[in-house]
Amino acid sequence: LCQQYYKIEIPIIQRDYAQGRKKEEKVRCRFVEFLIHAFVTNTPVELDFVYGNVREEDNKTDNSFIPVDGQQRLTTLWLLHWFLAVKEGRLEEIVSWMRKFSYETRPSSHSFCERLLKESFSFENLKDIEEYIKNQKWFDNEWLNDGTVSGMLQMLHDFSQQEVLLNGTATLDALIDDGLFSFYLVPLELFGLSDELYIRMNAR
Repeated sequence: LCQQYYKIEIPIIQRDYAQGRKKEEKVRCRFVEFLIHAFVTNTPVELDFVYGNVREEDNKTDNSFIPVDGQQRLTTLWLLHWFLAVKEGRLEEIVSWMRKFSYETRPSSHSFCERLLKESFSFENLKDIEEYIKNQKWFDNEWLNDGTVSGMLQMLHDFSQQEVLLNGTATLDALIDDGLFSFYLVPLELFGLSDELYIRMNAR
């Protein structure tokens, strides 16, 4: 997805990163266990449909994908790539396309994601990654008021408790080269639809 589009931008109509909410522990744990099982059994899995709009940029050559359904799964996958890349010391290899994923309309979420890709992390940091990040000088405590940032920290914490993600069973190559996780990408314009339907659904 990041290679196909110039940018993947989470729009303002989307809610916060809900999978990371503390009260969503059961849902989050089930999803993490689902991902872990795929690594352990080396079984490719599909994560259903991701819907969105394609926006043509001013230069007419770079298109941005605006997901209106699938934000939660995409954010979790982004965090999983980051976690495994840090573990293997390979973040520099994928940072150029990881920067394409952005919460453009939420300054604190955007800044936090940028910091994750800019700062240096090591394998040892991952074992208590949530506290490590919150104790860094560059971390703004005001970010904790952003549900997406606090949700991302919670998900990273949950990753850090999974031995499979730390002991080498789960690898970055399984994500990038083996295509362990996949989804169906559906641009809404293929069906003559706009994001108005999803704005109504979110409002309701």
